[in-house]
Amino acid sequence: MVRVIPRRALRLAPALVVLALGLFAARRPQAFAQPGVEADRARRQRAQGLVEEGLQHERAGDLGSAIGYYREAVAAWPGGIVAYAQLGEGYLARGDDQDALAAFDAGLARHPDALRLLLGRAKALEDLRRLDEAAEALRRATRRTRDSTDAWRERARLAQRRGAWLEALFAWRALLDVADAAGPTASQEQARAEAQTAIPALRRLTRGMDPAEPTASPDDPILRALSQLP
Repeated sequence: MVRVIPRRALRLAPALVVLALGLFAARRPQAFAQPGVEADRARRQRAQGLVEEGLQHERAGDLGSAIGYYREAVAAWPGGIVAYAQLGEGYLARGDDQDALAAFDAGLARHPDALRLLLGRAKALEDLRRLDEAAEALRRATRRTRDSTDAWRERARLAQRRGAWLEALFAWRALLDVADAAGPTASQEQARAEAQTAIPALRRLTRGMDPAEPTASPDDPILRALSQLP
């Protein structure tokens, strides 16, 4: 026989009703899940699976198929980051720099602070020889993620390539500060060694312009502006 709980009893013990519903939902979560949430979860899982398929093909040397899977992953879940990054990096590996830039830009439109996408965009612009735009992309990366040695290193390297010695010096010094704060790891030590190699030469190149040098005049408006590079 099925016993019916009187409505009066439900009014007198609402906490018990909530507890019962909670226990039922825990055992049958799909009964209470919103259809949109379930659909989003399914799309995310499909995108993750497609990325994994792409990675397997890429490891096997089949870059063309890998890119196809990454494109499908972006279509399945446009809200992710990894699929855009893998797609852009796949295009870079194939030498399709313009397509890589488009992939990174599409991801950044949704995730403007994603460091991997910012660094990928800078690499694509550098390969396209749009060095000023690449430099601005790396400045943006260091502004958004100030504790990334990767961002500071890429900014310093590109500044040296462009002959922007003072910006390179500024970036290498910032990298040392980040590495010191992060503590000793193999990657941090490698970055620190690279910075310590570059800084002495850059100090010579910027002699008289480096605000950190005692010979530089703090009243020089040009040097003040250079010392405040973002």
